[in-house]
Amino acid sequence: MCSAGFNVQNDSGEKFMLTAGHCVIGGNYTWFRYSGNIKLGSQVDWSFEPGDWAVIDYTNPYVTPYGTIQYKDESEGQITNSRWASDNEKVKRVGTVSQDLDGMVLDPSVT
Repeated sequence: MCSAGFNVQNDSGEKFMLTAGHCVIGGNYTWFRYSGNIKLGSQVDWSFEPGDWAVIDYTNPYVTPYGTIQYKDESEGQITNSRWASDNEKVKRVGTVSQDLDGMVLDPSVT
């Protein structure tokens, strides 16, 4: 079982879910919410090597993807771009259930 990474949006404002590419190797997947088995959407693109990412298009009109991340203090931040990480780059992990953590990239080729 793989979890949703986070919501992202393209330049037109269309929302997608970004997750790990190793979660979709070998197939054209449809994603469902584990709780309630609610359909979220379908895989539209992915890469495992190089990179480790997959894009899921929200195809269920009854699911509202927000395209933001929520911090523990309940404030929100919009994801505006993406790029490859670099060695020793500072990063922040945001977890609404777990704790927010600051860290450093040790090896960008490992997930």
